Amino acid sequence: ESNMETVSFLAKEAPGFAVKGENVVVLTEPTEYHKELCARASNVRRRAIFASLYLGTGYKEQALVDSVERNLEKFNGNLKVRFLLDYSRGTRDVKGQSSCSKLLPLVEKYKVSNLSHNKIMRLRYKDL
Repeated sequence: ESNMETVSFLAKEAPGFAVKGENVVVLTEPTEYHKELCARASNVRRRAIFASLYLGTGYKEQALVDSVERNLEKFNGNLKVRFLLDYSRGTRDVKGQSSCSKLLPLVEKYKVSNLSHNKIMRLRYKDL
């Protein structure tokens, strides 16, 4: 059985789109992913949307924020940039910092950040 036959059921069950293999680059290391993410954040021309449970508070996360900020400055803030983070994880304090505090300069200067609330979890938390 070929690999395509093994996963062919996905075409019927889930949305998808065709991609030429020659246009795919496989990133095998987290450092490659981080480097690519920062490079793309530096070169975006119209909009960028970052979606994650949280951003983090380390130097790599700061490098990503710095890449976004340099690009926003280059385009005088005329880029649409959003960070979609889980509210609970994005506001979690780690050694005096959170994902939100990392994004605070961008939020104040460019109004780029969004936090997503999980309505079910918020309702349950309020019931406690």
